[in-house]
Amino acid sequence: MTQAGPRAGRKRRLSAFVVSAGSQVPTDETIAALAQHTPDPVNTGIMTIGEANAAVGQAGDGPVCVLDARVRAQPGWFESLLEALDARGTRGEVVGVTPCVSDGDGRVVEAGTMVSRDGAWYPVGAGIETDDPGVRFARPVDGSSKLLVIEQDAFLRVGGLDERFTTFPAAAMDLCLRVAEHGGTVWYEPSSRVTWVPARVDASEAQALEADRASLRERRRDVLDQRPLVEDLDRFPHRALATRDALALDRVLLIDDRVPHHDRGAGDPRMRQIVEQMITLWPEARITLLAADPIHAGQYAPALLEQGIEVVWPSDVDAWLTTRLFHYSIVVVSRPHNFRRFDEAIRRTQPQALRVYDVEALFFRRLDRMEPVVNSQADRNALRELLRRDRTSE
Repeated sequence: MTQAGPRAGRKRRLSAFVVSAGSQVPTDETIAALAQHTPDPVNTGIMTIGEANAAVGQAGDGPVCVLDARVRAQPGWFESLLEALDARGTRGEVVGVTPCVSDGDGRVVEAGTMVSRDGAWYPVGAGIETDDPGVRFARPVDGSSKLLVIEQDAFLRVGGLDERFTTFPAAAMDLCLRVAEHGGTVWYEPSSRVTWVPARVDASEAQALEADRASLRERRRDVLDQRPLVEDLDRFPHRALATRDALALDRVLLIDDRVPHHDRGAGDPRMRQIVEQMITLWPEARITLLAADPIHAGQYAPALLEQGIEVVWPSDVDAWLTTRLFHYSIVVVSRPHNFRRFDEAIRRTQPQALRVYDVEALFFRRLDRMEPVVNSQADRNALRELLRRDRTSE
């Protein structure tokens, strides 16, 4: 029986520990939002980093939430995280989950957090709209500098919050990195939403954050030396994507005519089955489906996004590929017209990738069968030229 089995039939008590972020932040509002938007039973408390470990140890079996006092829970935030926690932790591994944090005006503050080479924590998706497809699919992340939900026994197993850090973001990211050291994973869950209340950061807090960043860099040097730089993103936008996908060593880009219209035709249901089987086989890989035509993308993309598949339909595919320079290990292109259209851009931006032509169907055979019904010689000559072109490319 999986861990999710026995848990599913009973209410699970959440213990939420709000780590005070200073006198500028009204912690009573944080507690009130948790009480209002979290199903009973729930225990809440306000404490310092140094007090958190002992409090978690006394909380008893169940999920634990550690969060910054500037976070405000929203309706449904916990149910989505609990479902993800149970689904991801079925084999007993250490698992944490974190929500989409927004500014309350529909803009992302943090869609999971990654740590760059210099030890700084990079909030994925910051500034884009919360309904942007780029932040609407679940994926492994380094963690969160705002809020983390984890089983109590897992929290204690990895050592809890390190009291040598004086700021919550650094202590939280260090905790999440130790989850990975223990063979576990922190997952970003986009269906869970909380909001963030900004507060003024004074000089002493800024100095403490910088000191903690340097300390995190020193302690995690062996891991972070392999990470991309997050600098000059206006000149090198591919660095942001490299940081976002640093944990996804397998990265597959599939290019097809459109987001699969799974309820019609034969080729579309086939492509949907391909991407769904890929994410099932490699849940921690980055599977990206690029639609050359945006037709009905908004209608059909959500079902794939909910499974952890990235879906994009850029207006300028060449420019989009440039933002993902050297990013993919495999590029799969379906249908000959897409291969001809994008081959040069793929060679230029993804020269390291294994390129695969997906033989959805042999198009030249379709053209060959049309010849008996073509009447004029001019049409017959044009058809033969198309036939020659597609047969050569295929």
